[in-house]
Amino acid sequence: MELETIEEAESGKGVRLSNSELVGAYAPESIAGTTVYIVEKDGRLMRWVDNGVPERTLIHLNGNRYGLEGLPDGFVVSFRSNHGRVELLLVEPSRAPVIRVKR
Repeated sequence: MELETIEEAESGKGVRLSNSELVGAYAPESIAGTTVYIVEKDGRLMRWVDNGVPERTLIHLNGNRYGLEGLPDGFVVSFRSNHGRVELLLVEPSRAPVIRVKR
């Protein structure tokens, strides 16, 4: 998914998902893991995780890829629409990336 969203963003062929399409709760589909919440505050998208991790503003990079304000470049949140479902991939340098599905 990471390579797919990078290619889509660089080619300009993909359609950028709207904030309303991205807002929601995203949970891993096939493994246990934390739920990531995407909320909108004052027109900005925010990432929130219910495990004590501070809320972070999403900074649009390109396509459907976002950086996290205040964190190094390796922290990226990517979204895609896949067979009518919106999926999120949270990439963090110290953890294995996990695809989460909007509930």
